Amino acid sequence: MRTAERNLIVTELLLKVYGGAYSSIELNKALNSLHDERDKAYVSRLFYGVLSKNVQLDYILGMLAPKKPKPKVAVVIKTGIYMLRYMDEPDYAVTNTQTELIKKLGKKELSGFVNAVLRKSKDVKIPISDKDKVFETSINFSCPLWITKKLVSQYGLDFTRAYLGATPTDKTHVRVNTDKISKEDFKAKLSFFKETPCGFFVEYSDLKKTDSSLYTVQSLASGLAVKYYAAGLGEGVKVLDLCAAPGGKAVYIAQLLKASVTACDIYPHRVELIRSYARRMGVNLTAVENDATVYRPEFSEKFDCVICDVPCSGLGVMFSKPDVTFNRSEKDIPALNAIQSAVLEQAAKYVKKGGFVNYSTCTVLREENEDIVRRFLSVHPDFSLVRASAEGVEADEDGFVRLFPQTDSCDGFFVAKLRRNQQ
Repeated sequence: MRTAERNLIVTELLLKVYGGAYSSIELNKALNSLHDERDKAYVSRLFYGVLSKNVQLDYILGMLAPKKPKPKVAVVIKTGIYMLRYMDEPDYAVTNTQTELIKKLGKKELSGFVNAVLRKSKDVKIPISDKDKVFETSINFSCPLWITKKLVSQYGLDFTRAYLGATPTDKTHVRVNTDKISKEDFKAKLSFFKETPCGFFVEYSDLKKTDSSLYTVQSLASGLAVKYYAAGLGEGVKVLDLCAAPGGKAVYIAQLLKASVTACDIYPHRVELIRSYARRMGVNLTAVENDATVYRPEFSEKFDCVICDVPCSGLGVMFSKPDVTFNRSEKDIPALNAIQSAVLEQAAKYVKKGGFVNYSTCTVLREENEDIVRRFLSVHPDFSLVRASAEGVEADEDGFVRLFPQTDSCDGFFVAKLRRNQQ
């Protein structure tokens, strides 16, 4: 496939995502229509590259075109700028390809504008230096300003730069289905592996040649969270996962503890995702439709462990899902906080005395994490924060698990373990 055809696919994908679609879903659809692995690799790299550098590309475009171009034109230019700066393509080839692409998209009259902007784009120096260090950090690390401001205010400038500058691995993390194959036998199928406390980092190409029932793709942060949920619990316990779809954590804790698991989601199609996941892994669990914010009497005080992996801003996974950074806004946080608190309130009613509620998110913002937990504890004296540990993961001195890419080589994640007192 010619570069121009690949770039057209990427342009159409980006327009959908900038319009609010999910990057992973749209990319998978596009990749399924391609047959050449080289085409798939190119489209994936360029698509995610532009998304990850979106803030920086917007800055460069704004310096060269004070009047913001229409979406099609902006995407064609930003894709070209990314290729010029981050891909091994000749400058003249990139400029020619993108100029022809804008014509193909019905904007022939703007081909000269696209050509001129691309030719000038290398005159804009990155990294920038600015007296406003938050703005400077936002541009240099290509992170929306509102997120950068929050990170700096909560963690400081040095932490923020280390967090945003962390380089995610290009390997895929999997958990071995040890009910069907031993770790040693699974390793023998791989050309590369790096072992973790709950699985392996592997080459994605190896997985395509391996029976999918022998493993599951599960992030390291997610696996470590489940290990922490399980801390302090014995085999055969009753577990309720209130926000379980697509089912990775529910299935893992079922296998880890031989637990009786009830896994819930509010949407029927997502409940089916949980069932499908469990079937593939050979795990028996109960999947039910349930609104986690609404009290369900039959769950009252029935469970030894309740998992609240609540909806959140997702800022801990923005490295692997870069569209999170522009599909979320600061205005979303209060509504998310209301849901998070409501789920935790219901969870408290479902756990037995002496049992545990595990509250977790894939974000690093304190208003979604520590603040929610501390507010809950302030009005629930019958619960206390437990400082626990498990293989590969333990709470900080203040009782919370905080995972960061620059220190833990995984997504940003938060877990708090709360025990309901016996009295």
